[in-house]
Amino acid sequence: MPISGRVKLYYLNAFYPTLTSYLHSDEWTGPYNLFDKVFGLRYVLRLPAAAIYLLAAIALLTAWGFVWVTRRSNLLPPSLRLLAIIVFLHLLYMQLGYRELRPYTAYYFAPELLFVVLAVAFFVTGLAGQTAPPWRRPAAVAVCCGAIGICAVAWVVWHTHDRSLRPYWVARLNLAADIARLVPADARVAAFWPGLLGEFSQHPVTPLDGIIGSQSYFGDYVKKGREMDYMRTHNIHYLAIYLTEDVARLLDGPAPLIQNWSDLGQLRLWQARQAVKRVLSVRRSGQDGEGSYLLDLSLRPG
Repeated sequence: MPISGRVKLYYLNAFYPTLTSYLHSDEWTGPYNLFDKVFGLRYVLRLPAAAIYLLAAIALLTAWGFVWVTRRSNLLPPSLRLLAIIVFLHLLYMQLGYRELRPYTAYYFAPELLFVVLAVAFFVTGLAGQTAPPWRRPAAVAVCCGAIGICAVAWVVWHTHDRSLRPYWVARLNLAADIARLVPADARVAAFWPGLLGEFSQHPVTPLDGIIGSQSYFGDYVKKGREMDYMRTHNIHYLAIYLTEDVARLLDGPAPLIQNWSDLGQLRLWQARQAVKRVLSVRRSGQDGEGSYLLDLSLRPG
């Protein structure tokens, strides 16, 4: 497994060690959110998350059932039966083995969506075939009308859903410009979840979270909670970090309660709060000081 997967599994097990805590998180919802994203179930039909997960599961089970029932007929090509097996094993491994399936992982499950679409297509073909009894043909028409309706819903979602710039990414882009302007050209910048900062700041950015890194960094720093020590050891003075509250309130208050492992950097910053010299840049993306920060730290090798 790539280092990114190993680190994510470590975070997953650290924050959700029991089955109950795992099920109460969104770590398993990726495959079901794909159906939501494609068909707009949440935005157009206003369905709650539980209904979306149920509909996606029913769609997958129905597709598998159709393949199983018709396995001895000539209705399905061998390729679709093979895809049914691959999809089943893939989903089984991802849900029970890998398990780190937050909503952003929806695209991992494109084969499952393709399988459902193909199963529906062959089902309709079988209903509408020349040798099909007459009672089946209205059913085929009904299924086709349902498919057209789904396409219409997807079209409405695409053309009506708010596609304005997201404040989070606008703030990140602006912070990248600040890094290019405020940080010396030969200086390194450390960051928790550094997405796009390295590309747009044109500075070398060290990912402290370990998702992109090495096994030695994972074992020596991430597992031991010593990410800030890495900055000290390698003489890195600048930290880019996303905070859910104002940095002054964070540093002056008690240790933050971390509910999600992607916010772990806030706790690491609080633990090294005495080293914060000044705030070089703040790019707000929400209320109460939420946004992306560029900090100058007085960490020194030692």
